[in-house]
Amino acid sequence: MESIEALKKKLAECQKDGKEKFKILNQLSQACLNKSPDKSLEYGKQALELSEKVNNVKEKVKALNIIGTAYYYLSDCPKVIEYCSKALKIGKELKDKKEIVCSLNNIGNAYDDLGNNEKALEFHINSLEIGEEIEDKKGISTSLSNIGVVYFKLRNCDKSLEYFLKSIKIREDIKDKKGMAISLTNIGNVYGYLKKHDKALEYFKKSLKIKKEIKDKKGIGSTLNNIGLVYSNLNNNKKALEYHQEALKIREEIEDKRGVAISFTNIGVHYSKLRSYDKALSNLKKGLKLAKEIKAKDMIQYLYEQFSDLYSAKNNYKKALEYYKLYSEKKDSIFTEESSKKIAEMQTKYETEKKEKEAEIFRLKNVELVKANNKLKEANKIIAEKNEHIMSSIRYAERIQNAILPLNEKIKKALPEHFIIFKPRDIVSGDFYWFNQIKDKIIFAVVDCTGHGVPGAFMSMIGNTILNELINEKHILDPALILENLHTEVRFALKQETGEAESTDGMDVCLCVMEPKKHKLTFSGAKRPLYHVTNSTLTKIKGDKKTIGGRQKEEKRTFTNHDIDIREGDAVYLTSDGFADQSDVKGQKYGSKRMEKLFLNTATQSCQKQKHKLLTELINHSGKEEQRDDITVIGIGI
Repeated sequence: MESIEALKKKLAECQKDGKEKFKILNQLSQACLNKSPDKSLEYGKQALELSEKVNNVKEKVKALNIIGTAYYYLSDCPKVIEYCSKALKIGKELKDKKEIVCSLNNIGNAYDDLGNNEKALEFHINSLEIGEEIEDKKGISTSLSNIGVVYFKLRNCDKSLEYFLKSIKIREDIKDKKGMAISLTNIGNVYGYLKKHDKALEYFKKSLKIKKEIKDKKGIGSTLNNIGLVYSNLNNNKKALEYHQEALKIREEIEDKRGVAISFTNIGVHYSKLRSYDKALSNLKKGLKLAKEIKAKDMIQYLYEQFSDLYSAKNNYKKALEYYKLYSEKKDSIFTEESSKKIAEMQTKYETEKKEKEAEIFRLKNVELVKANNKLKEANKIIAEKNEHIMSSIRYAERIQNAILPLNEKIKKALPEHFIIFKPRDIVSGDFYWFNQIKDKIIFAVVDCTGHGVPGAFMSMIGNTILNELINEKHILDPALILENLHTEVRFALKQETGEAESTDGMDVCLCVMEPKKHKLTFSGAKRPLYHVTNSTLTKIKGDKKTIGGRQKEEKRTFTNHDIDIREGDAVYLTSDGFADQSDVKGQKYGSKRMEKLFLNTATQSCQKQKHKLLTELINHSGKEEQRDDITVIGIGI
């Protein structure tokens, strides 16, 4: 292709409004796409105006397609659909299949960016069929690439890689450098998603080299962004930020709104990882504003999820839940079971039609088998999607539960010698631990809620919230009083005191208040003991035989305080029942006595060595037996 300056000179010299002028305007529009899509749009509209003036329908369809492509570069997807739909209509009337392929691909890309996977795949498969019919290799490679992109967004990596590899082979054969760079980026994206980071970087850097050679600014911005994401996943924060900011600069320069929105989003996510929440919020807000402006549903969905994670990390659970609901609603609107089924049906239709052309007899013999197989695939896909939706919710619950647990740095500052073993049986846990320091008093607890998994996790959220209120807000610092109030509030939250609820759920608690300056520790327990090691002797201080929550026969439930003198070299241990109750392959529990002996034998070692010893003992005992309950053990060296 001639340079932009050479084409401008030709245009200035062209006097007549004829075929030559159309050709120059369309070439100029095409040449400006990468560097200046707004200029591309300007030349495209001049070509369109000229074609309408002299009633040249063939040149009009080309101009409409180029305008649609320019709008795609400017992230205005509704305009892409508007102009390319006009081009498609005229192309069908003229039976100009090459332009039809172009229109279909552009419309498919627009629907893809708008998050309508079903529509995108419909147009791309239609485009591929026509491209194969007229043996348009460039059109075929573009369609294959675009189909791969849709499958990648649906996280079907095998299928997307299959299409990307088919596409790059054709592009290499026809020496389509721009197409090769796009394919290399697409393959890199798949490897990045599969966490094969070295492989992803290899493909992205090959792509970047080609894009710089051909001066494809939009492509350069996209690839820089992808490299930034890989470095972010490798926790190389400095390099990640450098690449994201470089991508943003180029995207702003060429007014690539979708690209700018993506860069702001990724920079926001990056700052969120670094706990720079104000910077994260600022960038995510900019990203969301642009995503809404260009109606990019998939981006809006992703941003809602990031806002939810950010507010969760800031302990603003109300906002976190608000954005998670928006994320779930958007996710459901983008990709429902029905659209999944239609996508599978479209793919099946394309593959079946191709097989019919190649081997009609074979198709007739195997049609029933193909149908049955497709139904099975569709059923498996629906089941997999439902499972993924459930797992996504549970993983989100895990993030919230981890966010409410005390920070290790905060505990270490108050208790330099300590260890924590926290092993949920499932992804989320019915156990949790609590900590805070108020003036000279250090308060810590291990809580074992009824059940494990999701039901247990709900109970743990209730328990954590009430402890925060009682200790941090109401400043109740007497262990027995804390348990009394915790019992009352849990029963109120679960409507157990009214008799309306069938729930008898509750929690067992080991709670301590330590005053180091007074060499004093006060313990109160609800069906959980405290273990105290001093002078090579272990003492088990039993808690009250009453639980928190559940049925209550007595008029008022009270708990007992136990005052313990502590001195340097002592150790105390708080546990849930998970460690002692863990079975071996023969069904034999580890047992409380063995656990107490283990505490006594390791008490003089550093806390890190104690933790290692306990975990090794647990692994050796369990063997191949699955974990039967949530496990929490906290050890504190005085």
